[in-house]
Amino acid sequence: MSRRNCCLSGFRPTPCSASGAPPKAITPRAISVLGAATQQVTGLPSLKLRPNIEWVERETIRRALEHAGGVKKDAAELMGISQRALSYYLAKYRID
Repeated sequence: MSRRNCCLSGFRPTPCSASGAPPKAITPRAISVLGAATQQVTGLPSLKLRPNIEWVERETIRRALEHAGGVKKDAAELMGISQRALSYYLAKYRID
C-alpha cells in the first residue's frame, strides 16, 4: 500500500475513503473535543489586575507562613521582605 493511498487511523495504516479522496484536515474544535487542546488553568481568580494582585499577595503570604511553620520572621525572610512589611500585609488582608 503506497503512502498516497492510505492514511493513519490510530496507529494502523488504513485505506482512504472508497473514492480515494484524502482525509479531511483535523480542526482545532476536533482536537479540543479530544482533550488535546485544553486551556491552561492559571489559578487566578479573574482577569482583573487588582483582585489578581491581592490574591497573589495573600497566597504568597499563606504559603510562606506554612513553609516557615507559622514563624513570621522566617516567612518574611522567605518572601524577601521586612518583618514590618509582613505585618502590614497581615493587617491589610486580616491574616493571623
